[in-house]
Amino acid sequence: MGRFSRDDAAMLTAFNWAARSPCCYFWVGCCITSDRVISVGYNGGPSGTPNCIDTGCKKDLGQSCTAVHAEDNAMFFAGDPNQLVGSTLYVTVQPCVSCSSKIIGRKIARVVAATPYCRISVGCDNRQDESEQARNWLIDSGVQFDWYKPEHDFAKQLFDGYLNHIEQALDRYRTPES
Repeated sequence: MGRFSRDDAAMLTAFNWAARSPCCYFWVGCCITSDRVISVGYNGGPSGTPNCIDTGCKKDLGQSCTAVHAEDNAMFFAGDPNQLVGSTLYVTVQPCVSCSSKIIGRKIARVVAATPYCRISVGCDNRQDESEQARNWLIDSGVQFDWYKPEHDFAKQLFDGYLNHIEQALDRYRTPES
């Protein structure tokens, strides 16, 4: 197989930025494109604050997560919000309801997600309902939503590796280390 499709290239960029995440559970990455990459982001604590990887996860202590989501980081670091109008946002985990609201507000035209949204703090019990709610809100607001389907063999291998990471994260949360 030859050259990467635009979807493969952009999602692989999101996977690479996900690897920068200091989160103990999920590595989430985002890449926003138009003709070229506009911005990238990953989930983690706000700039200048301690991250879970350094101090331990607040969720393990029964506290709320303070991480900034990958989509939020990418939209913030894009600078001029006008350049986001009509763009495509690639994200390794489907946007939550809050991020979906911001995507709609920034007039992003298309979202491509690799995996469904999961609120890990509730053990993913509401995974399907909240995932559908966020996805339907995007679609009802005129945002094209697509699930990522890797085309290139190398992209498929990386995608499989990312899915393995997500499953390990869920297993870790379901059975915390003693």
